[in-house]
Amino acid sequence: MRPRPFRLLRPETLEEALAARREWGDRSALLAGGQSLVPAMNAGRHRPEVVIDLKGIAGWGGVHADDTSLTIGALATHERVARLGAADLPTELAQVPEVARATAPHPVRVRGTVVGNLTAGFRGAAWPAVLGAYGARVGMRHVERGVAAVGVHEAPGLASEGWIATEIVVPAGHRIGRAEVRVRASGRSYRVTCAMAHHAGGGADVWLCGLTSSATHDRVEDLSDDDLTHLAQGRAGQVEASPRRTESGADPETDERDLWHAATRTVLRRARTELEENTR
Repeated sequence: MRPRPFRLLRPETLEEALAARREWGDRSALLAGGQSLVPAMNAGRHRPEVVIDLKGIAGWGGVHADDTSLTIGALATHERVARLGAADLPTELAQVPEVARATAPHPVRVRGTVVGNLTAGFRGAAWPAVLGAYGARVGMRHVERGVAAVGVHEAPGLASEGWIATEIVVPAGHRIGRAEVRVRASGRSYRVTCAMAHHAGGGADVWLCGLTSSATHDRVEDLSDDDLTHLAQGRAGQVEASPRRTESGADPETDERDLWHAATRTVLRRARTELEENTR
């Protein structure tokens, strides 16, 4: 399929982009890497009258790190982040380029942006869990509401309300544990990602992606097997399983719940193990 005709705007500054967003509102869409917008338009799922191409805004493709944080510009691609070496980053942030390399095949990495992936709210994307565990903040601008720095779970909602994400700032305050598993359900393959970090007040912050369309965040008192099993059961219960039944009379919905529960429990335990190893 081909998208319906649309008007293309190419702002050269953030102010011009904000003005275009204010003028066209819900009838417009932002284009950065295009890895989410273009397929949606081709399939007819998204039909904007105006596309605002952000690639002409100077300085947004950069990645900068110092001893305290990593800043990822709005146009920085997965590949740009994947090429960061150990000497470029604080040691606590060593997992960031690993996530970038595992995000997608090379042709997608060189076009897709980290900020675009995060704000699109993809089910199965690893970035929300990892950046959430690191305590990252997303810098956002709105033509009327000004400037905001929000958590990763808030960014997709604000992006749908006309805010423009300008950067992600990842602090280098602590190490995390991360794990992924693949689940095949309802004829499709999903990736479930867990990232967790020790909380300053005790216990741990646990982020999960891949179960629903947005990342979930839980704070647990400890990381015992019983607590992780209980958390896995609760989160897997939120998955919208297939209602179809087989000819034998078995209930695939129940089977899928069990599958999601087992996968979630596995990814939680693997992330706990890595967190313990990384913080010894």
